[in-house]
Amino acid sequence: MPEEANSSGLECPRILVVEDEEILRSLISSQLTKAGFKVLLAPGAEEGFRRATRENPDVVLLDWMMPGETGDSLCRRLRAQGVTCPIVMLTSNGDPASQVAGLEGGADDYWVKPVPLNVMVARLQALLRRHSRQERVTQVLEHDGLRLDLPRHSVTLRGERLDLGTKELGLLQALQLAGGSPVSREHLLTSVWHYDYAPDSRTVDNYVMTLRRKIEADPMNPRYVLTVRGIGYRLNLDLLKPPAA
Repeated sequence: MPEEANSSGLECPRILVVEDEEILRSLISSQLTKAGFKVLLAPGAEEGFRRATRENPDVVLLDWMMPGETGDSLCRRLRAQGVTCPIVMLTSNGDPASQVAGLEGGADDYWVKPVPLNVMVARLQALLRRHSRQERVTQVLEHDGLRLDLPRHSVTLRGERLDLGTKELGLLQALQLAGGSPVSREHLLTSVWHYDYAPDSRTVDNYVMTLRRKIEADPMNPRYVLTVRGIGYRLNLDLLKPPAA
């Protein structure tokens, strides 16, 4: 029987904790249960993969260092399998390169242990709020052979899947979540790159140009990812529409 910690019978968010250290796994479970979450536990990568793909958790907390398979590798497998819930990497390694690797592997956030209980709860609640807003927007859009299926992290052009990186998909998701309204470069840097500040760089512009080369027939005259002068970018929802029923 897999480990599981239940809170009260009331409906509450389901948090899957994938952690190989028994003491830490038990401590996290106890703290989150007291905070009102329903906690699912997995002591390793394979059990975590099984529970994440079959039991539909609301958030996955995923340890970076586990025997057999690292957390970033498991995160990539889960995303490839179509798991769309928020995934958080838990690690004792605060190295920026590791953070970049985790986020580019499909993680929504990267927390350096130890994380105080009140901070962990607040971050989980924020993740759940953001994910809830994402679910309320139209998730599948298409036009002229281009199809954006963001829950599946899939973008296809005339039936052929395009090779988009995590940040390119993140840009599309952030623009789609805005509902066609302009999104500033500063907001994109903080929401997609998880910067605590907006550095003076052309990071967003460079990624947008790369994205346009992949999805636009004419990248110099884009139809889908439009520049809003003096602000940033917006997704052209006048063209991109939900699939016909």
